Amino acid sequence: MVQGKLTTHELARMEAIRTLQGDHLDITGSVAAMRLNDAAIIQPDIECTNGIYHIIDRVLLPRAVEARVKKLV
Repeated sequence: MVQGKLTTHELARMEAIRTLQGDHLDITGSVAAMRLNDAAIIQPDIECTNGIYHIIDRVLLPRAVEARVKKLV
């Protein structure tokens, strides 16, 4: 989750964005094929009363949690 109401067109002008938890999401690709870290946006720009949602194809974990999970595997 990030602060603000950002469409994929606005995200496409950025290289990264900070989450509310303090991690960074790397933004790559075009508006039609955008990725946030390793997750592809499969349904962009869903406007709701409390923000804009982008449906992605996987769960994003905070980097610290992801590192701990990799240690266990």
